[in-house]
Amino acid sequence: MENLTSEMKDVPVLRSSTSFVPFQFDLFGVLEFEADEVEMKLVTEDAHRPFNLLCFEKYIVASELHNDEHFEGLTWTGSSKISFTKIKTFFKFFKMKDFDEIRRAVTKTDISIELKSFKEIKTDNKKSISLRFPIKKEKQANILYGKFEALQKKAKQKIDIGTAHSGHDCEVYRKEVGEHCEDCVQCTHCKEYLLGKLQKGIKCKTCNGIFHEECFKINNEDQYEPEKLDDPDDLLIISAEALSDYDVGTASRDDAELMLAEKVNGTFLLRYSENRHQHIISMTRRHLNNPGGSPNTTVLKHHLIEQKVISGTIYYQMENGEGRTSIFDMVENHRKSHRLYFPINKSLSEDEINNMEMFRNNELENVQPISTESAMDLPCQISYLDYHHGPMNK
Repeated sequence: MENLTSEMKDVPVLRSSTSFVPFQFDLFGVLEFEADEVEMKLVTEDAHRPFNLLCFEKYIVASELHNDEHFEGLTWTGSSKISFTKIKTFFKFFKMKDFDEIRRAVTKTDISIELKSFKEIKTDNKKSISLRFPIKKEKQANILYGKFEALQKKAKQKIDIGTAHSGHDCEVYRKEVGEHCEDCVQCTHCKEYLLGKLQKGIKCKTCNGIFHEECFKINNEDQYEPEKLDDPDDLLIISAEALSDYDVGTASRDDAELMLAEKVNGTFLLRYSENRHQHIISMTRRHLNNPGGSPNTTVLKHHLIEQKVISGTIYYQMENGEGRTSIFDMVENHRKSHRLYFPINKSLSEDEINNMEMFRNNELENVQPISTESAMDLPCQISYLDYHHGPMNK
């Protein structure tokens, strides 16, 4: 695909009234097959001419073939020495969905394939083409005819639309992606990525989104809002406005431990280690079931922040797959998962102080050890048959 553009000659694509850009074949999607040299014409033209056809899933791109002469000097007899180079010149592209009929006809001397588009009851001459093959190329003509029919069927296939997209303008989406992760597309509904090198889904022009086929045909009556429960951690997390709320600059491990001494569980700071040349999150963490010691033992944890460069962009992460382009965004992403409740430099409001004091008092209460009783030892108190009613609609 990357070599196609360089093979073309005089192939401008209008971008504005004053400038042109080179023709980009990637815009047509995934190349299905190529007809290297066929005789073709518009139905209104008199004579067939040699063309190269690039057949994509939704388009046929026609490039006219002609020989370019090159004078290379004279031979020893004094005659001219001429060489020929085959040149492809862009002619026109056609949409597969515009073809209403694909017809094949056989005579004693040749085989013709006509791809016709109709405007009301008349042939649309600008969108209809005719291909001609000598009778000795009958096998090639039959193969190409079958491929055209398959492309037409695929271009006109009906999309299974769920009630969530009823009446929307949609089309089949297919795209070949490269090696970079930024080429991959997320489903607008479930936020998961479309998988595979050849990504396939449904594009909804009305919603301006791309969906898995399964997500696109979901009915509204099958969708349920997840039950939202209050999370106690949300009450503990003290909002941070900037890095300065917890950044203490360059500090060693010993310095961090002195700063966090006697701090309530969940207090954290950001520091830069000159030894490691990395940023580190230091935090207080209470062990509920500390072997050989008090269940309320508070320890200090130090978590390295890794940097990774992807396509020239720096990402910061504490966990694989959770990278962010700034340290502040990365910390905000992990406030709950890593229990980073209280920024060490943040001035607290009265309500926040009350929440912290209540949390500190709860910490001082005796915590019972975690039971080691196995779930297998618990008696079965209820059977699922007591509440299962079988298949039911909403």
